[in-house]
Amino acid sequence: MTVKVHQALHGYSHGHRQLACSVTLPTKDARLMLVMSDVSGPGVASLGLPYLTGYPLTESGLYALARTWPAPEMSRPGCVWTHTLLIGFADLATLLTPSAIAEFFERPTMKGPLDAFSADFLVKTQDHIVGPSLSSEATSWFARLAGAVYEHPDVPVWARRAEGEDIEDAVLRLWDQQWPRLRRSFRFCTLTSRDRSQDGMPFDLQLTSGSESSSHLRFSSTVEGFEASSESTGPWLDDLVHDARFPHASTLRPFLRKLGADMLGGREAMRPFCSLHAALEATDAVGVSEAVARVEASPVLATSDLVKSIVVQAAMPNLTEMKGQVLDFVIENVSLLPGDSVSRTQGQLAKMLWERDPRRLLELSSDSRQGVREAIRAGAAAIPVDAVIEKLPEVSDFAELLLTLLPATAEAPEFWSSTNLPPSLATRAGVDLSDDAVLRAMMLGLRATSSIYAAVHAVGPLASLDCIQRLLASSQFRDRALPWLRAVCADTNLVAEFLARGAAPTAELLLLLADNLEPDAVPNDLGADPWYTALETLVNAGGDVPFELQVFAFRRALGRRSRSVGELLELVFEPLHQTAEQGAFPEDQWRRLEVALPWTPFWQQWDRAIRLRRAAARKCFELDLDAETLTNLVRSDELFLQLMEEIWEIWGGLRYLRTVSSSLDRYSPRGRLLRQFLKRRSALT
Repeated sequence: MTVKVHQALHGYSHGHRQLACSVTLPTKDARLMLVMSDVSGPGVASLGLPYLTGYPLTESGLYALARTWPAPEMSRPGCVWTHTLLIGFADLATLLTPSAIAEFFERPTMKGPLDAFSADFLVKTQDHIVGPSLSSEATSWFARLAGAVYEHPDVPVWARRAEGEDIEDAVLRLWDQQWPRLRRSFRFCTLTSRDRSQDGMPFDLQLTSGSESSSHLRFSSTVEGFEASSESTGPWLDDLVHDARFPHASTLRPFLRKLGADMLGGREAMRPFCSLHAALEATDAVGVSEAVARVEASPVLATSDLVKSIVVQAAMPNLTEMKGQVLDFVIENVSLLPGDSVSRTQGQLAKMLWERDPRRLLELSSDSRQGVREAIRAGAAAIPVDAVIEKLPEVSDFAELLLTLLPATAEAPEFWSSTNLPPSLATRAGVDLSDDAVLRAMMLGLRATSSIYAAVHAVGPLASLDCIQRLLASSQFRDRALPWLRAVCADTNLVAEFLARGAAPTAELLLLLADNLEPDAVPNDLGADPWYTALETLVNAGGDVPFELQVFAFRRALGRRSRSVGELLELVFEPLHQTAEQGAFPEDQWRRLEVALPWTPFWQQWDRAIRLRRAAARKCFELDLDAETLTNLVRSDELFLQLMEEIWEIWGGLRYLRTVSSSLDRYSPRGRLLRQFLKRRSALT
């Protein structure tokens, strides 16, 4: 790649004037270049020394680097030749060592052709820094000038140079180091006897001839320059000097270019930039700590996201060693990290962020940068579940995002109790609510009624009942189960499906369902009664039907929905009757049952056994229960006859009993017993 360099030549021809130029400049810039190309001050030409001048031509967007030679061959004393190289601001930024164009300076002669100065030329850009190392003398001058220029950024700096001393290398190296924005605005002159500032644009650095005993450089009454008379010290300057001496072994210039492109700043920015670079060069926790301190103490650095990102990246390899202020700085600015930096320490970073600032971790997990987002999500997998649970109260409003980052958190009851997240949002985060572990955690953790109903709606009553049944093995769950059962019982069709599916339910679950449902709540439009199926399965599995369920089943049999009345009565009527005869019927259960019993004269209301027989008899008669079912309703012959007695007393009962008798095998035990009963009762009427 090449850049175009324009050039101009000024010298004496009936006065100091432009003799050649390869580009047409605006009037203001042409006039400035004419002034800058003339002798820099009284007595300078008589010294016989060439010198350099650098300054911007702002209207043209060009930087002028000029070399001036005394021209004693001219007839007029004090004349000079000045060859000026002009390079565009954008092109100047591409040159790693802009001072390298100084090799194209050429001193003209009176009789030589001037046509070459009227043409531009091309210069190859460098892919590396070029130029020799500084001599010890030039290094000393560099340290003195750099210290003054950057420690006193608001005033012009000047220095005395002894006759014969060549410090141009030091000045050019100073210019080379600068980032493009500072480089194109830097004004300097390596030999003058007066201040060369023009139109309110002061020169940054000027050198004057003379010893310590000579007079100061003359400035206007409103400006007072600072003399670079001694060397400064400090890590920042040591870094700058090292780069000047050994540019190939330094990382400073790329660092300066990077920061200079990000921040607006002139000479005042160099010192904090170099201080930060020097601290980061240490590469250990101490260096990072120093870098953090530099950033927070510097108004120039503290506003730059780029600087913060660089420091945080430097901290990442030593993340486990970071504490206090440094760790706080890393956490505060971790969002500035590029994805590859995050991925290299994703596990450590995720753990540290969750411990110190879990909200920041969750924010980063949805960062717009894919690399950061993926690294944070991968690193979060290393966070222990206990640590996640501990911080839940701090991130309850980020619950959905937390599930997206750590789906396994949904398997912790503490997550649901701390966040009370609506199940629909958990589903949106990708959580499978029907998963056994997740559903279990919801049942143990959710408290809000609306969330419980939503969860049951999402996973279905069947899955909910299965999970409730498993959890009932824990005594701690019984009270928590009630809201879930109420939600499940809202869909009686699915409760019927659960009861009828033939899987062995636990007596405890059936009791809870009975407590939350009216006996006629569950439909039985086809086939066997779901309640009977569930109770029969319980018995066949070797379980006993609890007394409360016997009462519920009897009430169900007396109701209007069951299609398995005979089977229910066969299952529970006889044991209930036996309890009533023994006077052992619990009062709370009798109160529940009594409301379902038919009317009884007040003189018989005390006899609970009679009332049970009468209720069973009336139901058998109303349903015209078939002979086989009726005769198998109870095992006790005595209770069977008592039940027949109650049916006999019903209007039409005799006809019903005769129909049953005619359907029975006359030689069967119950057939003979029923015929004997009918014969005896008929003889009494």
